[in-house]
Amino acid sequence: MLPNELRAAREYDRWMVARDPHAVLMRFLMSVPGMILVNTPAFRLPEELRIGRHHRVLDLGCGRASLLRLLASRVRFKVMPVGLDASRQMLNLARNTLRDTAEAPVHLTLGLASEIPFATGKFDLVICAHLFKYLSDEELCRSLHEIRRVLKPGGLCIAWEFAPTGS
Repeated sequence: MLPNELRAAREYDRWMVARDPHAVLMRFLMSVPGMILVNTPAFRLPEELRIGRHHRVLDLGCGRASLLRLLASRVRFKVMPVGLDASRQMLNLARNTLRDTAEAPVHLTLGLASEIPFATGKFDLVICAHLFKYLSDEELCRSLHEIRRVLKPGGLCIAWEFAPTGS
């Protein structure tokens, strides 16, 4: 049986190529205009959290990397921010968008939040937007442990979600 996170990644992969109304809506919601509609408070992150050029940022479940691209364009990080997602199609779409625009660069990696492929203490900020609902309780616990591991001492994880875990 697949972990919940991989099942969710397969659903996102389907949304990227399907033409049904639900898939079209999901693609819009994952675009920058859709993200503005759904995540308006996230646009205040740089000011509210005092995110500076020196911060190292990881976006777990980054999807199309819309939020990460926005942060990178506003903050102009010294070290490229990183997005991690379990959906290959979402990352391909994000890479295509980055290639076709003059946006600030971001590094995108295929992987699971429960098995973060980065060194201990590497990041100042970990962002988890709309990820936890896809995780079983066990995957959520493993992911939180991994987040704690990759955060520097004094680092911050910010997460928001609209549904309970495992939904």
